Amino acid sequence: MGVFKTCGQHKKSGMIRIQNVILNSEIISDWRNLYCIVFEQLNSVVLSFGTYFNSLWPQRWKEYTNISDFYLNIRFKGDCGISIIQSRLIDVVTDELADEKISRDIIYRKRHTSDGSEYVRIKLPEIDPACRIIHFELEYPKTCKFEYLDAYFSAESNLPPVRVRMAVIFCTFKAERYIHNNIAQLKAYFERNPDMADAYDVFVVDNGKTLSKEIESNNIFLFPNKNTGGSGGFARGILEAVQSGKDYTHVILMDDDVEINTESLGRTYALTSLVNERYSRSFVSGSMLLSDIKDFQWEARAATRGLLLKIYGRLSLSNFSGLLKNEAASTKHTPYDYAAWWYCCIPLKSIGPDKLPFPFFVRGDDIDYSLKYADKIIHLNGICVWHEPFMSRRSNVMDIYITVRNFLVTSIINQKWFIFFIFDVIKVFACQVFSYNYNGAYLVCCGLNDAISKKDIYEKDQVELLNRYKRYNETEQPMAVDLSEALKMTKPSWFRKILIIATYGGHILPGILFRKDSTAMAYGRLAVLKCFTTRKVYIYNPRTGRSSIREFNRTKAFTSGFRFCFILLKLILCFRLIRKRLQKQERYYKTVEFWKKHLELD
Repeated sequence: MGVFKTCGQHKKSGMIRIQNVILNSEIISDWRNLYCIVFEQLNSVVLSFGTYFNSLWPQRWKEYTNISDFYLNIRFKGDCGISIIQSRLIDVVTDELADEKISRDIIYRKRHTSDGSEYVRIKLPEIDPACRIIHFELEYPKTCKFEYLDAYFSAESNLPPVRVRMAVIFCTFKAERYIHNNIAQLKAYFERNPDMADAYDVFVVDNGKTLSKEIESNNIFLFPNKNTGGSGGFARGILEAVQSGKDYTHVILMDDDVEINTESLGRTYALTSLVNERYSRSFVSGSMLLSDIKDFQWEARAATRGLLLKIYGRLSLSNFSGLLKNEAASTKHTPYDYAAWWYCCIPLKSIGPDKLPFPFFVRGDDIDYSLKYADKIIHLNGICVWHEPFMSRRSNVMDIYITVRNFLVTSIINQKWFIFFIFDVIKVFACQVFSYNYNGAYLVCCGLNDAISKKDIYEKDQVELLNRYKRYNETEQPMAVDLSEALKMTKPSWFRKILIIATYGGHILPGILFRKDSTAMAYGRLAVLKCFTTRKVYIYNPRTGRSSIREFNRTKAFTSGFRFCFILLKLILCFRLIRKRLQKQERYYKTVEFWKKHLELD
């Protein structure tokens, strides 16, 4: 992999390195389709760099920055043909399984010979405005000796790059394996790229207080912290950055259970140093790729409306149409977009000392922060981390109680029309009851009640609070489940949907109408239709291979239903007072004064 040069070293020549071409990663040595694809033909070999990490998004670079022209720089030994190709989708197919029609136009093709001592620099011809992706291919004869060395994309900018200095903030709680691995990756990266070491410092905020000072170095610092969740850890990191006196321009917030792609740091640096005024207050969202299926992108960024999320870019990165769809998703912007904090770059001029995170503990802090302080959410290919799948650690407390409580508070504070999230709360509660997750339905009520309660719930010990609700988690056990039945998707008719809703998920129907056999469904594919008039349901978790059992219970359904209606009515009748109180609390919760007291720093 080529060394990433900082923008300052290219000011005299006017050339700015924006994106390295990488052949592998410090994290993984397989999954080659993310880097380079090798085709063997009859008499030649083709190296195609039309991949997630090594393709170029020219329209996004031009939109976000002041770049005018692009260059491809390649170093190799031998003789080869170089082709540069621009691609776009002709027709976008909504069906994920259908084949896309792709337009591929060769805009440059020429044979080159080099001894590898210098880069072959090629100025990209004029690019079609409809083009989504640029990539290059090398073709060399099988009979000739050829060695690819490295390559990168550079650009000319209408304006000089600005000074950028960043603090990478890890918030961790007893995740030593991940932290030690990531710190080792970063130390190696900074040794190979001394210019990046000058541009970055790393703050490790240790909520578990289990790490030793040995992880520290010249630009890596450890901050033991009170366990106040991700919100408290990131608040501490931002506070340290703002008060350090080192004139940081940006912070990058990063989860502890991620595997870093260090090239992300270089591309983030290039993007933020060249960003134009229009996007200078935007957050840069790093994509989340799955740690167990490394070429599957779980989320590039997302939007929220109430309690539900709209995910952009959930697709496979192993096929070319997926890369084109991923780029197309980056063009969609709404006022409700947010950048998740597994990798989020924030310009400090957008926030400030009294604009710290809301003390949600976990979940919802990144949504609230984006809605409040980000002009837009932007992302580029290759800026990403690999993250553990969320379904591998599912929990009623986290997935239901915390989500309902925190998302509802965020919605009340930030959204004018409460009808949207009222509908979402009803939908979430109904799904729990209709799928016989009565513990989950109870936790919806608890989350709803705590969100609108007059108690200062977020100032209490959140660990103790969550431990109190742990008994409402479902227990997974190894058991035989019909996988074909569990993974089968069902699409009920409108009549069936109305029937399910009208009968409260079947809970007002007489027992004689219920089937004696059980059914199975996969977590993440909860189909209410499968539960309807069934007495027992097996919930299969594809990530763990284990299952939990849910059984029909009319008493629990109606008990939760009455409780829910009472709390919901309270929210509707007192909405303006609740909103006013929460907004007042928010102003205090985001101050340095509050966080120093909450983190016991005084």
